[in-house]
Amino acid sequence: MTWSRLDNVCAGRLATEYLLDLGHSRIAVTGGRDNIITGEDRLRGYFEAHAARGVAVQPRLQIAGRFLQTVAHDSTLALMRAPEPPTAIFSLSNMMTLGVLNALRELKLSVPTDVSVISIDDFDYADIMNPPPTVVAAPVTEMAQSAIDQLFQQILSKSKPTSSVTQFMPELIVRERLSISNTQ
Repeated sequence: MTWSRLDNVCAGRLATEYLLDLGHSRIAVTGGRDNIITGEDRLRGYFEAHAARGVAVQPRLQIAGRFLQTVAHDSTLALMRAPEPPTAIFSLSNMMTLGVLNALRELKLSVPTDVSVISIDDFDYADIMNPPPTVVAAPVTEMAQSAIDQLFQQILSKSKPTSSVTQFMPELIVRERLSISNTQ
């Protein structure tokens, strides 16, 4: 079978570069679970973007998320209450982003005025969220169509499944410009 997947390293790099381009240097990141390649690749992109710009990664800004809303929420609360909180938060998935946003709301912090937030994965109802989130999205329709086409081709040709991977590039979707006034 041929697999379709997002270039997650590129997605992590794209999200982090966007925040770095806005002037942020204290960028927190919600981590995934150990041994889950999706999260590891997205985190690798975060590190690569910092290294390429010569910006040191502060270990204290790597917070637990485990791809869970509640874990990301609790970790964000703790981080934002600590001295020198981040000026931006990069969430590795939309479920963790919901936890991050809920924590920021509880702390009465505004996105993007007080803290910039970017996520990988898009939201079905992003247009009704306030503010509408800036995300790095997978071309889900294109990926699904590719997988269907490849499956039909294998069925029609009666060929044996392969282990090939078709990798798709992520897209940065900026819905509301993130603030750079809070990067000091």
